[in-house]
Amino acid sequence: MSKNRQTVLGWVFILFLLFLWASPAWGTVYKWKDENGSTHFTDNITKVPPEFRPHHTNKKPRPKKKTEKPKTSAKQNFKQRGAAFGQGKENFEEMEQMGEELGKVFKSAGEKYEH
Repeated sequence: MSKNRQTVLGWVFILFLLFLWASPAWGTVYKWKDENGSTHFTDNITKVPPEFRPHHTNKKPRPKKKTEKPKTSAKQNFKQRGAAFGQGKENFEEMEQMGEELGKVFKSAGEKYEH
């Protein structure tokens, strides 16, 4: 590579680095006119009077909903719902036994594939 070409590439590289370093900083500038017609500028939204703020900053935060803990456990609640649909405790006990048996089956199947 010639000396002249290296010099040009060096300057191109330096200009590229300066371009990256001097890239624009993106910010928001708020502009509004007061009652007297004077134009104001700021970069801090809190310095803008509320009546001149953008519409999306005027919204009040929604109140948080208070959630109460259930008075019954999930198991009791499930049994109560089942009783309401004409299913007795016996059916739920059978379902619990089936669930335990299925858990054992899956556990044994998992052990077979692990080894």
